[in-house]
Amino acid sequence: MIDTTAIHYGTAAVYAVSAIVLTGLTLRKEKAARRYCYPFLGLIGLATVMAAAWGAGIGFVSVGSGVLRLPQLVTDYPTYVLLFGFSVYVSGAGRRYIGGVVGLLLAVRISYDLVAVFDGIIATVANLGIIAFYLVAIVLMYGPIAKKASNQPPRKELLYAKTRNLVVFIFAMLVVWSQLEVTGVLDLFTLTATLQYTNIIYRVGFAALVVQNVGALVDNDGETIPETPTSSGQVTADD
Repeated sequence: MIDTTAIHYGTAAVYAVSAIVLTGLTLRKEKAARRYCYPFLGLIGLATVMAAAWGAGIGFVSVGSGVLRLPQLVTDYPTYVLLFGFSVYVSGAGRRYIGGVVGLLLAVRISYDLVAVFDGIIATVANLGIIAFYLVAIVLMYGPIAKKASNQPPRKELLYAKTRNLVVFIFAMLVVWSQLEVTGVLDLFTLTATLQYTNIIYRVGFAALVVQNVGALVDNDGETIPETPTSSGQVTADD
């Protein structure tokens, strides 16, 4: 059986190649569109370094009854903030919804960390929190945020639907993975392989989707249908 170290180094190699390819594609876009792509390229670059560090066994810290994997933390937190935050941003729903969804996903990640380092009632409550916070985020993204997105130009609304569906589906896989890890039904090799495979789809797949469809953000700048009337009769798209 392949050692798990090889999985992490292989993951780093996939990230590195993906970063090169996506950078090339980004540079072919018009200048105004590139600024939307750069954060995702940076995220893949960070993931490359952290996957290599994970393979080298760097950044493992014993806390409580478990171990925190710092390379995983360093990449997961900005990934959740950027991917979910960007998707809600595309919808035009405004800062309150962006902050709400990002906050829920960070609560999911914190809950996972609590499960990793604590036992007993704290771990049980935190594990339930992983599922509960995620479900609330889904309700928001398919409910009021989707309604806000319907006020956007068609291409922008479609981009929201694409990014939302991708992050929701892949994150659901991560939630299932977390429950499999807790139950211990899978061996370490299988857990590692499935986690890194999912992470690659999450980060590289989302970045590729943005690079491919970034024109929707540039073409429609300033064309968003106003959403919220003010007392003076003017309108604003920001909540």
